[in-house]
Amino acid sequence: MKVNLDDVKRILNFFFIVFLCCHSAEAQKAVTFKTGTFSLDHVNAIERSDDHSIYLFYSTDHILSTLERKSLDENGIEILYTLHDNIYWVRIKGEVNKTYLKYLFQIDPSYKIGQQAFDRDTVRSQRHGNIEKMKSKPDVRVSPDVRESPTVNMPEWRISIAPGLSLTEITKWAETNRITILDSRALQFGFIDVSVAANSFDDLINTQWISFIDNIPHDEPVNYRMINAERGWGLKSPLTRNLDGSGMTVGIGDEGRIGTHQDLSNSLLDLTSFSISSHSTEVAGIITGAGLVNPAFGSGYAPNAFVLTRNFSDILWASPQYISDFNLSLTNNSYGANLTDCTSIGDYDGTSAGLDQMMRDYPSLLHVFAAANSGGITCSPYPAGYATVAGGYQPSKNVLTVGAISITDTNASFSSRGPVDDGRLKPEVV
Repeated sequence: MKVNLDDVKRILNFFFIVFLCCHSAEAQKAVTFKTGTFSLDHVNAIERSDDHSIYLFYSTDHILSTLERKSLDENGIEILYTLHDNIYWVRIKGEVNKTYLKYLFQIDPSYKIGQQAFDRDTVRSQRHGNIEKMKSKPDVRVSPDVRESPTVNMPEWRISIAPGLSLTEITKWAETNRITILDSRALQFGFIDVSVAANSFDDLINTQWISFIDNIPHDEPVNYRMINAERGWGLKSPLTRNLDGSGMTVGIGDEGRIGTHQDLSNSLLDLTSFSISSHSTEVAGIITGAGLVNPAFGSGYAPNAFVLTRNFSDILWASPQYISDFNLSLTNNSYGANLTDCTSIGDYDGTSAGLDQMMRDYPSLLHVFAAANSGGITCSPYPAGYATVAGGYQPSKNVLTVGAISITDTNASFSSRGPVDDGRLKPEVV
């Protein structure tokens, strides 16, 4: 039989094009996080030098059913978090059936870097030893030897971690990598605070069970009271709800100690360590003031409530203990971080996720946050005043975020408004 060479060439060209298209589609598979778009790199084999778990991404073309999830778990693949586009963050224990290898991927670890921590180009520069490029960015916090100054403090980070890790194994990891654990109170909710020794950031970012790295929030008070616009007084009336806070314990996170005041002498346990703060004193009075000095303006919304005060966010991470010790059910948090920084404003981060996890674990607990008073700024591309809710604490899905209204029952011009970065409406109430 005579073979037509032109036909053969056409067939070969066809299969070559198909191969290129398929290969290109595979090579272009990627995932977009808020930190950027990152390629999903196939894992062809899993090599382990010890019995430690491996953390990878599992990607399919559909949402996994309950049966599929159970099958994965039985085969040593534990789903930790569900992401978007049918991608899952997984923990692998033991040997993996080769059938599952085609679904397993890894991602460049710079995806972990929060918007406020480093830009990803800087991280890649440090990881590849390009110190000169880092020196040219004076706003970036780097290791002391990078700055060539022994007076620079070690960088401090809030790191989100995989669930199920014990403090013992985290402490051992920290000691091995010259990392100091600063605060582990929120470990059960998914993050800890650390400081990193010289040249250890590479160890930090390449730790597989770390999912997110960001700066530790520096809290500042949110302060503005428009007493003539307040609409909650009716709830105290015997003719309506007759609410007075009886039997409640309320936690207050604020900037300092409560000043001496006759209205606050019997119902408050001050556990703060900062100096006396007029803002803290006013907030305590609004909540639990007895109204002895001035019944018209000095009576709080819950005068019979018992109040605990702590330094800013300390009240949050101590809440589980206070639930046990004092039957805490509510906290007031009139503070935030980076209140005028549009990069941080509205950002759902590791702190946000930690608060959400806490309130899933403790359904009787509610954290209430001021939305912030950043309504006078503009965060492009939104109109002036919109998308100005503070980031971190306030965008949490399970906290109650509160805005302000004016005396005419319209949104106060100074009060922060939504949406937050992921499009959700905040604040929930004004």
